[in-house]
Amino acid sequence: MREAVVQFWDGETKPTLADVANPDWLRAHSGKATPGEQLTELFEIHAEKKLFQPCFVYDYPVETSPLSKQKPDDPTMVDRYEIFAAGMEIGNAFTELNDPQEQRRRFEMQLSMRERGDEEAHQMDEDYVRALSYGMPPAGGEGIGIDRLTMILTNSDVYKRQLVHRQARMLLANHGFQHVIECGFRRDGDNRVARHHNLAHRDFSQIEHAVDHVLLRFRQVTEAAARTDNQL
Repeated sequence: MREAVVQFWDGETKPTLADVANPDWLRAHSGKATPGEQLTELFEIHAEKKLFQPCFVYDYPVETSPLSKQKPDDPTMVDRYEIFAAGMEIGNAFTELNDPQEQRRRFEMQLSMRERGDEEAHQMDEDYVRALSYGMPPAGGEGIGIDRLTMILTNSDVYKRQLVHRQARMLLANHGFQHVIECGFRRDGDNRVARHHNLAHRDFSQIEHAVDHVLLRFRQVTEAAARTDNQL
């Protein structure tokens, strides 16, 4: 990650590897609270969108990797890598942290980040910490974003469509079929405005029809937006 920040830095004077490892330098170039968060922010600003060819990015900060095991030779970094292509992350892999005391400390660190406004930070998971206390063998894994991989292989933008479908399913699960989202999208720059309506009955066919209407309406709007973008 540090090498990527150096290589793709946008400013006139590129930093050195020593610079991006220096907490004082990071603090001067980022408004985040900790060195790991600062490094991650600089990577996202300067490097991520430029990683068009497939590549692996490794050496992630401990602050932004709460479930990953620390590197033995550098406790500020974790044993993790992400796969990037077409300017976006398509895969994430790491060695699992199996120390319950360290895992609790990481969750507490995440709670502090949430208090500072980081909505993506983890919540405390007491069940997970308790399970680790019973013992877990060395483990690791990798997750691939099938939706993003599909976008690359088909040269299409299906990610927003996937998000709407996922939101509709979550709404049905959370509200026990009492509400369904009917998305009346209005193109206004990059804004999308969604309206929520109640269903008078819990008949599943009505729910299913409403979800189909969401997806149909979304396809119509995205196709119209694409035509507008092509005309500009």
